[in-house]
Amino acid sequence: MPEPLEPGDALQVGGYRLVGRLGGGGQGVVYLGSAQDGRPVAVKVLHARMAADPRARDRFLAEIEAAKQVAGFATASVLAADVDGAHPYVVSEYIPGDSLQQRVERDGPLAPGELHRLAVNTMTALAAIHRAEIVHRDLKPSNVLLGSDGARVIDFGIAKVLNGTSVTVSEVIGTVAYMSPEQVSARRLTAATDLFSWAGMMIFAATGRSPFGEGDVGAVLYRILHHEPELSALPDSLRGVLAACLNRDPSARPRADDVLLTLLGEGRPTLPISPRPRRRRLLWATLAVALALVLSFAVAVWPRTERAPGSKAPMGTQIRGPYEVHSRDVQKIIWATLNGRPVVVTSRENDRITVSDVRTGARVSASKLAFGTDYAALTVLTLSKRPAAVGVRKRFDQDELAAVDLETGERIGKPYSFPGASFTSLLTADEVVVAGYADGIITWNPVTGEVVRTRLHEDLTPLAVGEVDGDTVIVMGGARKVRLWNLTRRHWAAAAVATPVERPWSAAVSGGRFVLGGMHTDLYVGDLRTGRRVRTGPATKVQTVTDVQMINLPGGPAIVYAGVGLSAVLDLSTGRELTQIPAAAGFTTSMTAGMLDGRPVVVSGGANGLRLRDAQSGGPAGAGVISLYGGAVRLARCDTVNGRTVVVSAGTEDHSVRVTDLDSGAAVGEPFLGHSHGFDDDEVLALATGRIDGRPVVISAGQDGVRRSDAVTGAGLGEALPNTEAATAVTLTERSGRPAIVSVTPRNLVVSDPVTGDTIERTDLAFDDAVESDGTLLTAAGGVLYVNGSTRLDGDHDGETLESMIVGRGLAATGTRDGTIRVWNLATGRRTLSLPKAHHGWVTALALGELRGHPVLLSGGENGEVRLWDLAAGKPLGTPFTGHTAQVTTVAFCTLGQVPIAISAGDTTIRGWSLGEGTD
Repeated sequence: MPEPLEPGDALQVGGYRLVGRLGGGGQGVVYLGSAQDGRPVAVKVLHARMAADPRARDRFLAEIEAAKQVAGFATASVLAADVDGAHPYVVSEYIPGDSLQQRVERDGPLAPGELHRLAVNTMTALAAIHRAEIVHRDLKPSNVLLGSDGARVIDFGIAKVLNGTSVTVSEVIGTVAYMSPEQVSARRLTAATDLFSWAGMMIFAATGRSPFGEGDVGAVLYRILHHEPELSALPDSLRGVLAACLNRDPSARPRADDVLLTLLGEGRPTLPISPRPRRRRLLWATLAVALALVLSFAVAVWPRTERAPGSKAPMGTQIRGPYEVHSRDVQKIIWATLNGRPVVVTSRENDRITVSDVRTGARVSASKLAFGTDYAALTVLTLSKRPAAVGVRKRFDQDELAAVDLETGERIGKPYSFPGASFTSLLTADEVVVAGYADGIITWNPVTGEVVRTRLHEDLTPLAVGEVDGDTVIVMGGARKVRLWNLTRRHWAAAAVATPVERPWSAAVSGGRFVLGGMHTDLYVGDLRTGRRVRTGPATKVQTVTDVQMINLPGGPAIVYAGVGLSAVLDLSTGRELTQIPAAAGFTTSMTAGMLDGRPVVVSGGANGLRLRDAQSGGPAGAGVISLYGGAVRLARCDTVNGRTVVVSAGTEDHSVRVTDLDSGAAVGEPFLGHSHGFDDDEVLALATGRIDGRPVVISAGQDGVRRSDAVTGAGLGEALPNTEAATAVTLTERSGRPAIVSVTPRNLVVSDPVTGDTIERTDLAFDDAVESDGTLLTAAGGVLYVNGSTRLDGDHDGETLESMIVGRGLAATGTRDGTIRVWNLATGRRTLSLPKAHHGWVTALALGELRGHPVLLSGGENGEVRLWDLAAGKPLGTPFTGHTAQVTTVAFCTLGQVPIAISAGDTTIRGWSLGEGTD
């Protein structure tokens, strides 16, 4: 609904009477107007400050010309315009209705039928835009209007005419959440960029969530470049076409007209985008059909694609991975001093807070808590004379603040959670933590537990802390504005000040000034008393600043900023660039600065590592590079979830359970952290998968017992099962014709109801190790094997120490530390095969399977090798599969499409291997 006009708004523009405000942005204000014949119109008026800028006028004119070239059914038609007057404006058709953003935020995700109609509508419009040889470059939910006659794409403010091949940009353009990888990297743009953004917009429409998550700009941009969005919530009719549009290679994405044909059931999105959209009669015939169907279109079925056999990859060829599923990207880095030595404190998504020595790169300590959020929220302070860090943990459906000792990693005090609040940033002020949330700030003392909540009623985020006349002042940033909050006296220190920073991400304070960095502008330097600008600029060589710091150099104070692909040091007084610093691992998500042996040092973080550089020379400093070890994959299991082959894995350090799409390496849902309670022995000891009441689930066993979680979302399902503490084996099976979870603890076999969690049966056992599969329990005691607790298998292990064991398919197999594999037939109880020196060193993992009708065994060794064995012939099949850099912790047989493959986990990776002919 239109809002009333504000004081100072004009009442008439170019003969059109203005009756209300429809919205506004960085370029101008959009009014609801009335034409002389009474027709409602939309009138966009350029801001006065923009009207005074010739470049802004040129962009405004380009927007008008672009909109004029697009077919009227695709967008709001331009009715009139004047770009030469004192107040440039454009009048366009008024389309009553919500934007897609408003509709989803108010009513939630669209139903499948609505979603498909939206896809046809918007792709029809996008095909028309590309037919006019226009690249929109800012396709997002707020730029799609849902009118009574279908969806329209609006706002061509940053659109470009193709004029032959493509658009080359030297800046990052677009809205962060819906940018394409080539926009993030400031590379050449073609119409393909709109296809990527369109797919992200459709994910938002289907889920109500941004395609690449929330959080600070650095984290979001990194995910766009390196992560895959979650598509499991999409209907089958759309999942395949969106996956094609989300290809990171723009030349491999389909054209808009091909996507439209697919949505209409007439094709598949297989053809890449050519630099110049082709003029096809078939396209316009299709557009006409689409226009007739947009309000009543039935959901077309997108055929599910399976990988067909035929590439005949040789046995042992690595065909999937390596996927670093338990190693996470750097989110936040803070320079600190621990026992007199300089260190950096680092947080990563769903991982521990780690402390590393700046000089040597060695790990000093790690928190015993995993901090499970997807955005950078970390601060360092002193609590009762103990150096500490505070981070945000995702606990069920709410955020939790928790403090840990930097020396020991132990938790300090009790955590704090505010129901319904998501903490967007953390700062430190006088031994209290300042946490920002949607409607204000919270100050929390981790030692005493004292909490003060202050509602500010403004959309502002606390970005930095400084001091003015002994009072603590917080720099609060919002959309194109900054305001200062006096924390000591708990009132605003100054009125809000307008800034050119469209969306500020970070700030730093030094010497009574602050510097603000964010999206689509240069840096803003302000006075810490008033918030007003101190000087113009300084200019940066990136369009989006992901982090900013201030540091003292011999020549005076300087600014260090990080952006996409570049970090640099600027003189605070002159704005002159002093040196450039290479981005960590190609992309900097966070950075910090400090002094090392009298030299200023900048530490930047990116993909799983830190890079240290001298702030004056740009050369290496201290340890040079610090590698952040993410923890090995302890266990992995293969299953099918919603038609996709997935690997369920457990990590050794983060104690998480994660589900990964084997074909793409993308995460499925959120990690399950139910076994992480802040102790070193919280590790996951066993995994199983299956279905409970038709829902795909993961069953995981740990020291705290057996837990259930949703395989699609990662959400926990109830509490730990009673009587299952320290279970070393678990399976989801049937007992007496009813579903059951069977757990093997050090002294008991426990049968539990998978729905209620109640214990159905408990049997006393005595053994050293145990595994269970399909109702068959294999236990070991003193090197002797027993089946189902009673039947003894023939032979023992000749005094060798058991390292791995497996049961299934009527067989049992063991691996020992001298590299020997032994196999038993369960029907006869006799040992049928012995393979001495099957591996150099310990046999650490085993799996039983069948290949082309023959029984086979997969084994993993201490030396990182994986081997496949023909059990009938007692011989290896092919050569060892190599690639892991540490011992193989788990192996399994898997089916990808209709093709059998092998998977293995070790070091920090999961890998998929060809099993010979017919493997794609």
